[in-house]
Amino acid sequence: MSSKPSKEYVYQHITRILQEQFDLDPAAMTRETDLRADLDIDSIDAVNILIELKSLTAKKVAIENFHQIKTVGDLVDVVFDLLNQEDSQ
Repeated sequence: MSSKPSKEYVYQHITRILQEQFDLDPAAMTRETDLRADLDIDSIDAVNILIELKSLTAKKVAIENFHQIKTVGDLVDVVFDLLNQEDSQ
């Protein structure tokens, strides 16, 4: 895989997952949207998100790492970094 998705692509992918999984309006989401306070994402929801993200990253994101993610932007950054990390392995 020579070209990696842009952060904007990752953001769009994540907002699409949130829209499909939780019937949320992607237009109402920003990078600052809090996953727990604004979107009411709990641990079970987090597992579902991580399963969906595996299709993009082809890697497993540990649920423990998800607890450190507060906002949509944090999630975008983690996924983007994971995708770019792939080249160094």
